[in-house]
Amino acid sequence: DVVEKGLHDEAAKILRSKRDPLRRLKRLVVVLHKYEVPNYAYLTNETSDVIQAVQYYNARIRAQYKAYGELVPNPAIVVFPPQVLHLLTPAIHHTLVCISLNHFVHTQPSGADRAITSMNRSKIYHHRGAALRSLSEYIAQDKTRCSDLTITSILMFMCLELQNPSFTDWRSHVNGMKRLIDLRGGPKQLMKDAPHLVPSLVIYLLIISLANTCSPSWDQVDITGANGTIIEDLSSVYDLIFPYTLCPRELYIEILQIGQLRSKASAAMLLYDADPAHSLEAHDLIARIDAFSPEDWAQAGPLYSEWLLMGQIYQAAVSLYCSMSLQSLTVLPPSVSLQKAQEEKGNVLLSSVRIALQDPRMARHMVWPLVVAGVEGIHRSQATKDWIEASLGDLSRLLGTSCPLKASAVLKRYWKSGVAGWDSCFDRAYAFII
Repeated sequence: DVVEKGLHDEAAKILRSKRDPLRRLKRLVVVLHKYEVPNYAYLTNETSDVIQAVQYYNARIRAQYKAYGELVPNPAIVVFPPQVLHLLTPAIHHTLVCISLNHFVHTQPSGADRAITSMNRSKIYHHRGAALRSLSEYIAQDKTRCSDLTITSILMFMCLELQNPSFTDWRSHVNGMKRLIDLRGGPKQLMKDAPHLVPSLVIYLLIISLANTCSPSWDQVDITGANGTIIEDLSSVYDLIFPYTLCPRELYIEILQIGQLRSKASAAMLLYDADPAHSLEAHDLIARIDAFSPEDWAQAGPLYSEWLLMGQIYQAAVSLYCSMSLQSLTVLPPSVSLQKAQEEKGNVLLSSVRIALQDPRMARHMVWPLVVAGVEGIHRSQATKDWIEASLGDLSRLLGTSCPLKASAVLKRYWKSGVAGWDSCFDRAYAFII
């Protein structure tokens, strides 16, 4: 009515701005109609939960990240403006509540009041169910199935599933997200058509690329797309990926290459058709990883020692991932020299991670390197295993997520089995980064 009647003053009051309010309000109405954003009257009793979740994110999660300092700025870590809540889907509202409550629960110190934890968990289940119902409604409609808001909603919900140990259906959301992105032409085309979605797609691609490392070789999520250039595509946006991992670009690309070789070698094994070229490719990978120079990569300046340490950690971790995962597929046959190299890399990784965990700026990025150290650690002392387990528990409280706890549980089961090998540890798909 305000737009139709041309009520300039009323429009200015609604938008709290006198800058061309009618035109801006009309554009907002068009957006709301296009994406069928529903009436939010049903949220009357839950509005406070949503507002509190946003306030918690701004005051605790974001502030905590900034307080620890950062070796490199992350442009995605911004203040969440409460005034845009009405433009977001109900699924995002409910997921925000779950993510904030999850963070609160997992950052509680040992021995915290269980009644508070139990109460918040019940809220998490309530809002998770509401988010699922909202997502189902959006996906069921042709008009909104592949919309930008739906893709963003699914990504946020997928992050929630990874954040909570009780929710184990993250892979179905990844597969659903992949189908929707493919309907929009694949990751590269979608990033071109909707540049505002690039930060969200970067998180999606990062989760998949690292989840593939902790999944069976025969059960990888293929994000190659029709153009078959996913490595080049990811390399082109690596500046946005880097703040989440602090992994050197060269080594991250090798992680992707290793994943592709694992998939090819696994498919060949199923057909009883071993390809000698796979072994040559594996040795080339190891040679390139060993040739990487942390000293050359580290940025000169007051933080040189920190960057040098990160380079050393990822070089050792990626080298171990390469040799152990490909050894499980017999692409790299067992040998005394390979075993010795793995032991040496394991020593470097453990000693370097011990140092990094003392600095919160680096500690936040140590989950994946610790997981790799844990797989190699099956050959090490009980004291080393206990330290890895305790460190993952500390990271869970630091990050406010259960991912390190899930990693710890998987490693403990693996150690108990006594059967060494990358695929012995990751007998099904896992994701430990969020």
